[in-house]
Amino acid sequence: MTATWTGARGRAPRHGLGHWLTVSVSRTDVRSALRLAPSPPRLKIAIKAAAAMTLTLGGGLALTGSLSAGALASLGAFTVLYGPTTAARWRLRLMIAVGVGLVTTAAIGALTAPLGWIDVPAMALTGGVAALLCQALRLGPPGALFFVLVHGVAGLSASHGTSPGRIVAMVALGAVLATAIGMSDVVLDPQGPQRQAVEAAERAITRFEEADDPDSLDEVRRAASAALHRAWTVVTDGGSAPRWTDRLWGAQERYIAVTARLTGARLGISPHPWESAAGNETASDLLALQEPTDRARAGRVEREQIRDTSLGRPAASFTLRRALEPGSETRLVAGRVAAATLLGSAAAMLVQNDHPYWAAATATLVLHQGGTRRGQTVRGLQRFVGTLLGLALFAAISVADPGPVAVVALVAALQFVIEVMIVRNYGYAVIAITPLALTISAHASHSAQATLAADRALDTLLGVAAAFLVLWCSGRRRPELPLRAHGRRVVRGLDHVLADLAGGNVETRAAREHRRRLYSDLLETDDVARRVQADAGDRVADYHAMQRSLTDLGYLVLGAAWNPDIRGARDQFAAARAPLAHILAHPVTEPRDAADIAAKVAAVEAVITDWPDQPDHPDQPDHRSVRVEPDPRRARYRPHSSRRSE
Repeated sequence: MTATWTGARGRAPRHGLGHWLTVSVSRTDVRSALRLAPSPPRLKIAIKAAAAMTLTLGGGLALTGSLSAGALASLGAFTVLYGPTTAARWRLRLMIAVGVGLVTTAAIGALTAPLGWIDVPAMALTGGVAALLCQALRLGPPGALFFVLVHGVAGLSASHGTSPGRIVAMVALGAVLATAIGMSDVVLDPQGPQRQAVEAAERAITRFEEADDPDSLDEVRRAASAALHRAWTVVTDGGSAPRWTDRLWGAQERYIAVTARLTGARLGISPHPWESAAGNETASDLLALQEPTDRARAGRVEREQIRDTSLGRPAASFTLRRALEPGSETRLVAGRVAAATLLGSAAAMLVQNDHPYWAAATATLVLHQGGTRRGQTVRGLQRFVGTLLGLALFAAISVADPGPVAVVALVAALQFVIEVMIVRNYGYAVIAITPLALTISAHASHSAQATLAADRALDTLLGVAAAFLVLWCSGRRRPELPLRAHGRRVVRGLDHVLADLAGGNVETRAAREHRRRLYSDLLETDDVARRVQADAGDRVADYHAMQRSLTDLGYLVLGAAWNPDIRGARDQFAAARAPLAHILAHPVTEPRDAADIAAKVAAVEAVITDWPDQPDHPDQPDHRSVRVEPDPRRARYRPHSSRRSE
């Protein structure tokens, strides 16, 4: 693996095997690796993390007179790092699950490490499963890293004579203490996460309402969608307290009004009674000002909006099933982590390093967050340099030979720095992660610290090399597969929502869950498309255009489900399902031309946008009574695909 310095606009050669194994590092990449990114306040999180380390290490020292027991307990203390800003109810469940996971990986490591080579596939399994779960459930930093690290340190301790039972008991005790500390802020501000998420959603929706630039509409819409989705996720995670759901109902009413108005503008259907998005009237204002018939209709809309509060976190079982589907990006990330962990730890064993967990942890560190190849490569180099600097810091600590109390204070300080820096610059955080992990490892296993530092330097190089090899040699034959696989999920979601519309079942629990899933998939579409296009460029350009059309269609169908004047055309929505069936009939793992898929997407859109002049059913409103000529003032709200078709 070589790193080629280029100017800000420079590029490495884009052909042959040399391109696969060459990293073009630009000045922009270097500046990105060195700068501090914006971050929400993390002081409270850092204090809790430092407190967890102090309590486990210091408590073990006070009770036993040595740091060994406390070092093992501190492995469970990593539980405090997961879900620190989520709602209390969800956070408690998440921390319990993470604690159980850390105890399980510690047990696996303690049992397999003394068996030598058996531990190599065991670590690969730990890394792959942890990456799959963390990616699928969107747990965020620190992700899969600490599961692999706990596996390795527990195995190292067992190899030096500590019984597996003692290891598991101490890790479990640390996880329990960390869970208590992680929940401590709930006593002071139990509704803090909900309040912050709802306020952020309200601000984003205001920007969506005020958007008048067609070029920025998609970006503003995505921001409003994501903020609303996060707010519903946090509020429902916290138990759906009325004080927050009431505010979100109002925010969602505004969001749905704008979405329905955009849909109405495309179809030539009056957005009435959704004019609140343009005139700032609320549903209550409409009830007070309109004629009796209109007041009843506006009241019905308001009730439908309340019943339609279906946004939030999809069920964990659904997200895990989706992550395991062929072509899933989550499955690709997990596979890369497992393969790189296997290669790195095996290479360490071949060079006579009997405890290769650091190579596995380094490989996991590079790959477990996913992203573009270039982005992961730059982050890998950043983390490699950060690890080497951290090893130098650990060597200096070893020479200083601090006493037990000083070690407790040092580990707590390092953990504090990590939590302050981990979002702002992962490379800087790694400088602190390295001496923290090695200090805990040394005291948990009674290893010689100088030997640890030398071995870990070699393991770092092997882990990074394994990660880069896997990264640049996997997923190249079918670069469009993750994009097509995600598109397949959107198509299935569209088919379910269209089936609900065709059957008139828009208010059932199942229908709301279908819209929740489609909405969640649409939120991820642009991120998936950007990553795939960054990796493959022109090779996936046609599929990227297809994906954009599919995204526009998804929001069009959601808008139809939210607009009472549109969703009554059952026969029309039933007819729109036929082209989708042609897409779903073709396996996503087999090659298929993007133009063929795009043609089917366009056929669905054509059926929906060819709005009838006659009502579909006698009990439905006469659509001719609400048909209007396109208003030039609404042109600015039309999605990009609409402008292209014109």
